[in-house]
Amino acid sequence: MYKTKALFIGCGDAQELLPLADQQEQLLIGLEPTDELFARACDNLKDFKNVLLIKQRIQDWEAAEYLGDIDQIFFIFPTPAVLRGQAKVNTAKIFSLLSQNGVFILYTEVTLTDWPDPDDRARLQAFLQSLSEECLSITVAEINYEQLPLMAKQSHCGILFKAHNITKFTLIEAKK
Repeated sequence: MYKTKALFIGCGDAQELLPLADQQEQLLIGLEPTDELFARACDNLKDFKNVLLIKQRIQDWEAAEYLGDIDQIFFIFPTPAVLRGQAKVNTAKIFSLLSQNGVFILYTEVTLTDWPDPDDRARLQAFLQSLSEECLSITVAEINYEQLPLMAKQSHCGILFKAHNITKFTLIEAKK
């Protein structure tokens, strides 16, 4: 039915899905565990038939029908605590959901070089270690705000980062 499937972990109010929602050949799945943001996401995307919103965390999602079948998984601006605290569970779930040529893409404001909080940098390193343990091919790059895709810029956090003049980000791509 759909040519491709994309999963958004922690999609918030779903602003990040809007740039892709018109692509009817792509199923967009948004996971959001919080009541308020999930309700806003449902309202923002109610007119799109190719969007499935689920009120759940990635680590709790029973996704048997999607195992090995998702082409792209996005994690846009997760909190550093989520990266470390649930790293192994999240990366195992991500690996199980990715299709054979699938890609996992993460954008974070935490950088490995000059982010002021060393604990946040350690959390990001722990997440990267968990990804590598899943035998994924990983690339890491520091990018500036202008290099973020529209979906990241339009996300709730992307708008806040622009307002607060946060200009450096880390892009992580992990491929099967």
